[in-house]
Amino acid sequence: MRTFRSLLVTVALAAPLAIWPALAAEYRESFDESRDPARIMAGTLLIGNDGTWIGALEDGAYSLSNSGKAGAVRYFHVDFAKRNGTDAAERTEVAVDVAGQFEGQAAGAGLLYRFDREARTYYAFVVMKDGAYSLWQRSADGLRRLAGGSNAAIKPGSVNSLLARLQGGEAELYVNDTRIVGHSTGATLAGDVGIIAFDRGAYRFDNFRLSVE
Repeated sequence: MRTFRSLLVTVALAAPLAIWPALAAEYRESFDESRDPARIMAGTLLIGNDGTWIGALEDGAYSLSNSGKAGAVRYFHVDFAKRNGTDAAERTEVAVDVAGQFEGQAAGAGLLYRFDREARTYYAFVVMKDGAYSLWQRSADGLRRLAGGSNAAIKPGSVNSLLARLQGGEAELYVNDTRIVGHSTGATLAGDVGIIAFDRGAYRFDNFRLSVE
C-alpha cells in the first residue's frame, strides 16, 4: 500500500500555474442544502448513515465523516461529459475545495479521477494533515501510494482548492494554484471523476467543478 513508483511521477514544488485556454464549464456543484440529493453527483452522494460513514448537506457544503473504521474509503463520482456527448479523454479539468479533520494515519480528502465503474479502479489526489498530500492508484492489484510529501502551498487547518488537469494519459495536479505533482499512465485518463475520502476523519467538500474541452 505504501509502495512508491517514482518513475511514474514528476514532482515540481511551487511551480507556477500553467496557462491553458479556457474550458467550457460542464458541471458545477455547490452542494446547496435546498437541492435534491438525487441530482447531486449523479445521485451517488451519501445522505445519512452507511456503515461507518455519515454524509450530509450542511451550511452550503457536503460533510462526510468516518469515526469508526480505519482505512475505509468512500467516493462519489459523475460522468457528466459522456452523458452530454463529449469525449472526456480529450482534455478535462476537475476541481474541488476541501477542508477536514484528519484523524487516521492515512486520512485524506480530495479528487477522484479515471474511475472505471466496472473494474472499480481509479486515481485519487488528496490533501492530508500538516500540509501533506498523497497520490493513490487503485488497480486490480489493490490500492497503492504513488507519491506523497508536503508542500508549502497546502494550508493546514484551512480550505484547500484542488485541481486535476487531465489530457490523454497525462495528469497535472494542483493545490491552491501551485503544481504539486504530475504523472503519466501510458493510457487515456478517460473515466468518471469525483470526490474521495480516506480513513477516519471529518471532511468537507465544496465548489466541485468539472470542465471538458
